[in-house]
Amino acid sequence: MSAEYIPVESEHSAMSALIGASAAGARTFTATSSQGLFYMFELLYIASGLRLPIVMALATRAASAPICIHGDYQDLVAVRDTGWIVMIASSAQEVYDSIIMAYRIAEDSRSYYPSWCPTTDS
Repeated sequence: MSAEYIPVESEHSAMSALIGASAAGARTFTATSSQGLFYMFELLYIASGLRLPIVMALATRAASAPICIHGDYQDLVAVRDTGWIVMIASSAQEVYDSIIMAYRIAEDSRSYYPSWCPTTDS
């Protein structure tokens, strides 16, 4: 596999790098959870609005207060309306298989949903 790892200083920067790399034609992937996903929040809309085939694994976790390591769907539910396709897995094998499928789904033009923005044609 020919791949490149891009070290960044924050989750916001990670999503920014993914948007740029994906827009340039690279296959992209990241993983995050909880507060990290919240740091990416504003860029999630940009990535989906541009229809970029970015794959992200989310280890769902409760939001910190002040720290929480328990599994929960608080982070996923908080970003459910950002326009991303969501697949939920219940085992490590399903996670692995879902990531492989996610690339095929994201890169298939038939999976591009219509924009949520109203058009001037209607």
